[in-house]
Amino acid sequence: MPEPSYLPVVTAAGIALILVGLVFSVIVSAIGAVVTAIATAIWIGKVRREMAELPLEHDHH
Repeated sequence: MPEPSYLPVVTAAGIALILVGLVFSVIVSAIGAVVTAIATAIWIGKVRREMAELPLEHDHH
């Protein structure tokens, strides 16, 4: 089982900032885009490391 992660919440908050910024300010959208990009990159890196730790062969019974 993977360990709990805060990254989905941070990614969702970044997307929310992008959408709020569409209404109020381009700066808010830019901040949201940066937050989303960084959180997504970290999230993908963690998943790749977890996948690399799995055994290569899985027995199917």
